[in-house]
Amino acid sequence: MNFRFLLILGTVGAAWLLQAWTWFEQPSKQAQSALVTAVAAKVQAGDELAYLPGWEQHWALSFTQHLPDHSQRLGVDGLLRPFRRLWLFESADSPGVGFASEAGVKLLEERAQGGLRVRLFEHSGTIEPMAYPGLKKCRLTQTKKRCSDASGRVQSTEIAFDGRFARGQKITVKSDAMTLTFQGQPGATLVGGMGWTGHGLRHAKGRALARWQGVSVVEHDLESRAGLKPFKVVSNAQGKVELKLALQGWKDAEFGLSSGWVQ
Repeated sequence: MNFRFLLILGTVGAAWLLQAWTWFEQPSKQAQSALVTAVAAKVQAGDELAYLPGWEQHWALSFTQHLPDHSQRLGVDGLLRPFRRLWLFESADSPGVGFASEAGVKLLEERAQGGLRVRLFEHSGTIEPMAYPGLKKCRLTQTKKRCSDASGRVQSTEIAFDGRFARGQKITVKSDAMTLTFQGQPGATLVGGMGWTGHGLRHAKGRALARWQGVSVVEHDLESRAGLKPFKVVSNAQGKVELKLALQGWKDAEFGLSSGWVQ
């Protein structure tokens, strides 16, 4: 009995210590606001904002207060598609993103304050930050949010991955296969991520295969986790990229897609 009591007491104590450490490690709200305020005078029209880790919501509150006219990326998955200029705010426990190692992306500025930092990245290529797929003759645009046919539907929205989010398209496959097409410029690269949503993974009944076709063909099984798997596909001579999703003997699957064009 005494041993069990001590074990329970130790478990509770460890939980309290972990909670206290998490509270101690969280960034200062004053430091966050000060850093956003310092950057606000330098932000240009069309700049995007992002923060890591994605659970630290006070960044979003500071953006809304000081930079209300600039769009936000939603977590690590939302950073897979390309950007023109991006301000990335990070706390000490940020997972880190090395955009500067990617072709065409350069680090323009870095500022640190109170254990926090912000970096400004710029892409030197021609960028379309959001790509819009088509389903048969229906094509999504910035204003047209949904397409559907007998094989399923695709809808522009925020995509949920069990706590992590991205903007893009939610794909619902109602048949055993669906084909989406992307139209860009010849030789442009479609860049982004694709994978299960949290809901889709929990209700999956079997394997799912993704087949990308541009200047070449790449096939792969979708991993058994929620979230986006990065991809890069170069468009063919007509500027097209095709994505075919095939379900291995089942129906009713849900996936997320977030992508853009780089040239």
